[in-house]
Amino acid sequence: MDFTAELFNLLDKANGYTEMNEIQKKEVLLKIDQQWDDLPEAKLECNEKSKLALFMTNSALGLSMLDMADKWTDILLMDRLDNPIEVGMYKGEMAFTRKNYVEAFIHFKMAYDAGGQHVFKGSDPAYFDLYKNPEKYM
Repeated sequence: MDFTAELFNLLDKANGYTEMNEIQKKEVLLKIDQQWDDLPEAKLECNEKSKLALFMTNSALGLSMLDMADKWTDILLMDRLDNPIEVGMYKGEMAFTRKNYVEAFIHFKMAYDAGGQHVFKGSDPAYFDLYKNPEKYM
């Protein structure tokens, strides 16, 4: 089975995603997620899964579909576990979104320790605020 083609077919289902309303977006994400689950486990060996996982993680987070975002974050990071910046920022964002500030702080600290203050560039300013002022959140 050509998993690269299968993954791009799943991404194609998101054509026009930015113009969809929230209900349509959720339906698309649920459909892609279900079709992903239906693929054989060998799909996890395909390098192209990160493109789909990044789209699904960010889209699910944007729609507050947190369980789905958790799942796709794990898929996204599967091949990046040796990158403490990416792991720390993605896992920190997930924990922060769930208001688990202790866990978020731990992950943001891991990212900061690996890359310095610039790891927060382009992210929600509240993430850096939590890192600098954890007492405000705990």
